[in-house]
Amino acid sequence: MKLSLSFERWLLSLLSISGILLFKPPVYDILLSMTMLYWFIVKGPGIRTWTLAPCLCLTIYVGFYWLSVTRSPNLEGSLWYAGLTTFCAAMWLFYTNVLARYGMPAFHAIMRGYAVTSVVGVVFGFIVYVTQFPGRERFLYNDRPKGLFVDANVFGPSLVVVLLYSFCRIMTGTKRRWLWASVAVLMSAGVFMSFSRGAWVNAAASIIMFLVLLTLSTRSASFLFKRIAVLGLGISLCIGCMYFAFRDKSEFADVARSRSKLQNYDQERFASHDNAIDVVASHPWLGIGPAQYIETFHIATHSLPLHILAENGIGAALGLALFLLLTIVRSALGCRRSGTEEGRIYFCALTALLVATMVNSAVIDTLHWRHVWLLCALAWMPVKQQSAVARNRVIQHLAALIAIQGARPALVQEAR
Repeated sequence: MKLSLSFERWLLSLLSISGILLFKPPVYDILLSMTMLYWFIVKGPGIRTWTLAPCLCLTIYVGFYWLSVTRSPNLEGSLWYAGLTTFCAAMWLFYTNVLARYGMPAFHAIMRGYAVTSVVGVVFGFIVYVTQFPGRERFLYNDRPKGLFVDANVFGPSLVVVLLYSFCRIMTGTKRRWLWASVAVLMSAGVFMSFSRGAWVNAAASIIMFLVLLTLSTRSASFLFKRIAVLGLGISLCIGCMYFAFRDKSEFADVARSRSKLQNYDQERFASHDNAIDVVASHPWLGIGPAQYIETFHIATHSLPLHILAENGIGAALGLALFLLLTIVRSALGCRRSGTEEGRIYFCALTALLVATMVNSAVIDTLHWRHVWLLCALAWMPVKQQSAVARNRVIQHLAALIAIQGARPALVQEAR
């Protein structure tokens, strides 16, 4: 089905404000909730055959999440987080619906919008960081740029999504390669200046995994590598220039030195992991309730699997784990099954981003990161099969071959 211009513009506009998260609830969440409500009332849930399994896993996860609310002494806080979890699951279902109906045009509308909000966030973050911006401290996170996010450790990894999308746009022959190359350089600078070690690892793991998958799944890997190598050189030069430009800025030097080594709270992070394991052992089935770990122990679990296990129990953790596993497998299969070079490249990027995000999730709570749920939805977009033109060409070749084989006995008889 063709994507209407009005809905395309709405998707682009909606995603263009998705990075403005300083206010609660964010405007993006409010508008998206209204859009989802209208969509599900008018068009229904739209569950396809290939999304039955992940929908079942999400139902198990959300169901056990709500059951764990009964274990919470703070009912108001637990209900809020249970509602937010349901919102994230509904967001995944909505975007999979949109992608199933409109395919690649919807994918590009979503990603262009997300690129806009990321560019605005990086530019705003740099302006705040290098100037005496009014209310400057509010827009920094421990002296680190965080765009319009609440936390630089979420802002940094979110930029990696647009970084790899920019790579894909450059490689798929877009007419505005210079524009997407500029976006890629800007995103890499934003990741670096977030001073988030998780974002650095996320970016490195995503790029390496992306290159490996390209090698395994595309027919022109050497050509793609040349473009990536040139872009990588440009990004390295950009980061190097930024370092030399800001190294004399005492604030930059202090943060850079601090973030390049183990932090004082790293020991607390590892201790929290051990404590979360003890909590799981004593409350295995429904945990201690949503949002209760920080309230009880005054520190986060700093791990997605331990977060779910400690607060919501084994059932919720199993449902989410199966959902994420199915999502990564589905995306990985798209790297080979897509009938177009463009489709394979995008699925390579999505798979790399999902795997890197899971690595990131081992040391930080990514449960309600909006861009993670968006990535999970993008991984379930329809795999574009061989085009009708290509199929017709194959049929014509087969028909010609059959005709030749059928004519051969007659030619042999005539020769005799």
